[in-house]
Formats: sequence, C-alpha cells, structure tokens
Amino acid sequence: MSASVLIAVDIGNSRLKLGRFDRAGAAALGSRQLPEPSDTIILPHEDRTGSFEVDQLIGWCNKHKLTGADWLVSSVHRGSSERLAAAVADLARQAGCDWPVRFLTNRDVPLVIHLDEPDNLGVDRAVASFGVNRVRDPRRAAIVVDMGTATTVDLLQTDGSFVGGAILPGITLSARALAEHTDVLPLVSLDHLRHPPAPVAKAAVPAIESGLFWGAVGAIRELVSRYSAGMPEPPEVYLTGGAAPLVAQALVATDHFSVQHVPHLVLAGIALADQSLSET
Repeated sequence: MSASVLIAVDIGNSRLKLGRFDRAGAAALGSRQLPEPSDTIILPHEDRTGSFEVDQLIGWCNKHKLTGADWLVSSVHRGSSERLAAAVADLARQAGCDWPVRFLTNRDVPLVIHLDEPDNLGVDRAVASFGVNRVRDPRRAAIVVDMGTATTVDLLQTDGSFVGGAILPGITLSARALAEHTDVLPLVSLDHLRHPPAPVAKAAVPAIESGLFWGAVGAIRELVSRYSAGMPEPPEVYLTGGAAPLVAQALVATDHFSVQHVPHLVLAGIALADQSLSET
C-alpha cells in the first residue's frame, strides 16, 4: 500500500531540491492546477562527486516526523543519486521506517517525445513539460524554460508533444567561466538582485551582472521568437529555476507573449508523474 506522503526529489547538476506532498491533496486538485509542496529544502552538492550535507537531509526528515513516505526522484547526476539512495536507506533503517526510493525515467512520464533519441532527454525536462501540459491552454503551444546549471528552452506543441529545444550555459555557470578563464574578472552572483540590473553599467561587477542577466534574457527572447514563427497564436512561456523570477519580470515588461513563473515546476511534475504511475 502506498504511503500518504510523497517526497519528490529533483537532482540537478549543482543541487538537490526536495518537496513534501500530501498525495490525497494533490489528487484532489482540479484539471488545470499544479500540486504544491507543503515544504521544500535545497541541498547544494559537489559538482563532480554529488556529495551533500546528509545532516541537513536528516534534520528535514526529522522535522516532518516521516514514519512512512515514498520517494520519487528525477535526477541528472549519477553521483548525487547514489548518495541520496544510500542516505535514505540508512535513515529508514535507523528509524525502522519504510521509505522506498524510485528513480524516474522518461518512460514513466506520459509525454509524447519527438526526438531522434528520446531516451536521452533529461528526465527533469520531461517532468517539467508534463507539468506545463497540466496547466497550459490546450489551444496554444508552450515553451518551458528551466534556469538551472544549464538553461533549457523547450517547445511543446498544441497537442502536448515535446518536439525539442535548446540548451545553453546557465547564469551561474557563465559567471564561473568568466572568473576562471580571465585574469582579473571576479566571480559574480546575481542572487542578491531584487530587480533586473541596469543595462549600462559603470563598473566591472555591475557590468558583469548586466551581461549575465541581459544575455540570458536575450537568448531566451530570441529562442521564443524563433519557436513562435508561423504560429497562429503566441505560445505560453513558463519559467522555473533560480533566476526565473527576475527573467520573467524582464520578459513581461517588454514582450507580447504570456509569461508565468512557476517556482516548483519540476517537483510538481514529479508529483503528477507519481499520480500517473499509481493509476497504471
């Protein structure tokens, strides 16, 4: 018998994001609603090995007094996946709990994928697209933008099928490349920004902030424009990931297409995939 609690886990290339979902509440939602996690935690992991602070995971699990939970994981990092599975097994054994862990594949996600090698599509892109299909206008195509370590810009046709997309370096990755491959430029983060930076800057750090931010906005805008060419109606655009709120703000201010920021899109897609798996 399935547990009443689902722990959805999104493992990217630089962090794990966990969300706690009440399965009954998620199942009771309307047809155009996404399930929302009751609580989340983000655990940064080491790029190469995938190691993370297990104590933070223990504290989060203890906070929720999890006596039984199913764990469903979308992962694009093998090392972090192995460490999570081992950590959850240890915690469950120590607590005398049943915490089965399942790793999603694209075949678990009810999404039609029109790619040359559909099995090679990142499962995070698949579940995010599955989530968008739940809420988009069925008469319009949709573009799914996930701003993580890499930024992905993917296109869904009006029938909900995934037809491809683009992958480019994420803002943080671009910032690291500038710092590591130049002599004097510093490593710059945009995490402190609450508003889009001024395009014209008068010092090195704000100039890097401007280039990183508006370069990302420009790339997304160009891809959206090219994807939209020839469509009878402009597509809906959904953004998620670290810099998504500011980028959505910039796009809304200047563009004619519909833009929505969905903070927990991948986690919601995992929760929807969980519902689909329970029905099969």
